[in-house]
Amino acid sequence: MTVEFESDADRAIYIVTKRRTGRGPARERPLYIEQSNKDASRANHKYLAFLYENGLDDKDILKHAPKIYNNMADNYSEFGTYSLKDSGAWKDGSDFDFEIDESELYNPEQN
Repeated sequence: MTVEFESDADRAIYIVTKRRTGRGPARERPLYIEQSNKDASRANHKYLAFLYENGLDDKDILKHAPKIYNNMADNYSEFGTYSLKDSGAWKDGSDFDFEIDESELYNPEQN
């Protein structure tokens, strides 16, 4: 299955997390953050840095990873393409504190 990620944060979370090996259904096995194991993506550290730089920590990553994995599993089609909608994980890393220079805003009293 080919997956198209709507969110860069979701894509990065998917890349840096893995399910533990073992018996039983995959959904029941815990996820972990791939730091430096031999099976890590060559760019794994870059994706992890991206998440950290945007305010997500390990707790946030592991909170959203199961949602992403389960959503993909629920929509699995061997030869299909799936568009994974934005999970909103990036919101946990953002404080939405935008600084606005009020002098640039429209003021009808000033000409």
